[in-house]
Amino acid sequence: MVINVNAQCEGLTGILKGESSLEIKQQGIDSMLRTMVTNENQELADCFHDIGNQWFYRNWKQSESPSDLEKAIRYTQKAITIKSGLPTVDTTSLKQSLFNLSHFQRMNGSYFDALSSYEHILTLGGKHGFTNLAQKAIGRVYIQVGDFRKAIDVFEEIIEAN
Repeated sequence: MVINVNAQCEGLTGILKGESSLEIKQQGIDSMLRTMVTNENQELADCFHDIGNQWFYRNWKQSESPSDLEKAIRYTQKAITIKSGLPTVDTTSLKQSLFNLSHFQRMNGSYFDALSSYEHILTLGGKHGFTNLAQKAIGRVYIQVGDFRKAIDVFEEIIEAN
């Protein structure tokens, strides 16, 4: 489950809503990024987040091309790197990117990377929103990898906390 939000990057929104072919849209995204990469800020991080989610992940859902999912992971990782390095970190935005990264990693079969990313969300604090979603997802990943004892422990912790 990826959290879908409207694209935060206005240039990207215009490209994605156009009637152009996928190839022309990709060229537009590449051109937009070339003009933005000189300054690592929240806007660039949001664009990387959106490109990972709104472009490559959506393409992967239609085509199931492994390269699209790998690019979704790569662009989301870039967003996280930038967001983590900003003087003022928007924790909700960082959690959103981490959550999407975790999901992409799970879909790619990288379960232990996904666990690490979900656990990173938990280190950022909070008891609601992405933190709750990450806790539940950790339990599901443990089920996927066959560690039912850990899955039960995680779900029991969730129940006790509520």
